[in-house]
Amino acid sequence: MLEVRHDQQDRPQEQYVWSLRYIDSPVLRDYDADGNAGTGDLGAAGSGLEQRVYYLTDGNFNVTALADPNGAVLERYAYDAYGQPRVYDPNGSPRAYGSSYGNAILFCGYFRDAETGMYHVRNRYYHPALGRWISRDPLGYINGFNLYQYCCSAPQMLLDPLGLGWWSDFKAVAWSTINGAVSGAVSGGIVGLITGGPAGLGAGLVAGAVAGGTFGLVNGIAACNSGGPVNTAALGQASCLGGLISGGFGALGNALSGPLGAYAGNAIAGAGSGGISSAASGGNQDEIAASTIMGGLLGGLGGQGLARGGLEGSAINGLCAAIGELTGTWFKYCRN
Repeated sequence: MLEVRHDQQDRPQEQYVWSLRYIDSPVLRDYDADGNAGTGDLGAAGSGLEQRVYYLTDGNFNVTALADPNGAVLERYAYDAYGQPRVYDPNGSPRAYGSSYGNAILFCGYFRDAETGMYHVRNRYYHPALGRWISRDPLGYINGFNLYQYCCSAPQMLLDPLGLGWWSDFKAVAWSTINGAVSGAVSGGIVGLITGGPAGLGAGLVAGAVAGGTFGLVNGIAACNSGGPVNTAALGQASCLGGLISGGFGALGNALSGPLGAYAGNAIAGAGSGGISSAASGGNQDEIAASTIMGGLLGGLGGQGLARGGLEGSAINGLCAAIGELTGTWFKYCRN
């Protein structure tokens, strides 16, 4: 619970109750709507608080409406991509002068200053019209080179309740890594089962999870550090595509290892995986060439030393094929 008092008064003008699911997720607000200390008993007898409103939020903890204790909507809110609010009455008609209930909790559950229009987010102020923090990151360059960027330029998906950047970056990178690991494990397990039998299933699952998770981790970190937006849905699709391509070319490399030798078979697997993955993710000619060359080289070297067929070969072939794709993706983000 949070109490707000003014001018050293001995009674609160407002009381807030917050949810445990997120640091900026309000549940309700009791406040003195008529300015009369003698009326209202919400919270405690003689509190002077006579009006209660409940907060309705969306999946990103943006406050979308206020409701009374009977569930009737009192006021609605909408936002642009970076949190500039618009206030509406219950029927959807705009309220030009802001909230009729003095509500200051809006975008992502942040407190909005009515005079400046900026959000106070603990360590910094956020300017929704600019889509930027107005002061440098207190942590310095730990989150990248742009010290004023808000949530990796993806405010509709990410949050930063401390104003320190780490929350949004961690969420983006973690989600990308999980997507990659799951998709890689599925594709690696399928390929391991096909090429190595039941014994290859476990090895394929582990190798695919490691390769896919690494792919997703590098994608997330590179996107955040490049200053570009992080689209977690796109990263998940890319990770899934990468896992399938890696698995397919891993199976090809395993099949070719016998007639062509382990080096040649895995070189073809790595080159094909890197080149096609780069092309599928929108790489230009230089990026596709680099992905193909590096994928072939690294895949071939890994295959020469480790591919032996059976359980070991199933795991290593898929893993080496993923190296080409990973190299091409990293090269693409570095170039940007």
